[in-house]
Amino acid sequence: MNIIIRSIEKNDRPQWAILWQGYCDFYQTEIANDVTEHTWQNFLNSNVDMNGFVAVDEKNNLMGFVHFITHDSTWRKNKVCYLEDLFVVKNARRYGIGKKLIIALADEAKINGWEGVYWHTHHDNYKSRSLYDKIAGTSDFTHYSIDFD
Repeated sequence: MNIIIRSIEKNDRPQWAILWQGYCDFYQTEIANDVTEHTWQNFLNSNVDMNGFVAVDEKNNLMGFVHFITHDSTWRKNKVCYLEDLFVVKNARRYGIGKKLIIALADEAKINGWEGVYWHTHHDNYKSRSLYDKIAGTSDFTHYSIDFD
């Protein structure tokens, strides 16, 4: 499978929306339409530190995506990158697309002088964690959150 990793483009919206729904289904969550629209517009807004890459096959079909946010840190001089979402369509898994998306993001981080890329996943997401364990180290930190739903 010949895959190209590139930045999200405006014309990707219809295919991206299908992948986004698949991602939400995987995590058994629903994202309100206005939030999805806000997220999409942020990807296209160069004044917002939210962006994404897509994995595209030879027929220009979207096979996966990675969404990321860059931000300042009190512990670093330069920005760091939070990999927020990573998804590959089910029939394209095990072809190295997830790895290619993460490596593309790591390369982007190096080019831009960001001081690192980090992410988290569910503790029982064993299939994804088997990939992540090959690419990155784990943290000694435990994730906490306060949600206001």
